[in-house]
Amino acid sequence: MIIMSLQLTQKVSDLTSNLYLKEAELQYCHSQVTRYRNEAVLLARGVNSLNSDISDYQYKLECQSNELAASQLEQRRLREELEVARRQKEELLERWLEEKREEAERLNKHNATQER
Repeated sequence: MIIMSLQLTQKVSDLTSNLYLKEAELQYCHSQVTRYRNEAVLLARGVNSLNSDISDYQYKLECQSNELAASQLEQRRLREELEVARRQKEELLERWLEEKREEAERLNKHNATQER
């Protein structure tokens, strides 16, 4: 009977020790779950912040793309105007030179008739 009592006492002691170990493990697991939840919340906030940044950058990129397209159109228009102005300048220069040639010919003819 004493042996059985000692065995039961030992068994209760072992079970109590196991229970304390399991409770400690459970508390550790709960603390890990809490830690991982907090990490997940922080990571989710980081993701939200990065997504917001991406949206901002996409908007800025779209605006800059639109500005670039407008600038390219303006540049093309100005180059066309410049080409028109160059052609007009060349035409005016050719007309002026032709007028000066004609004037020189008239003057030469006039001088030639004066010399005779």
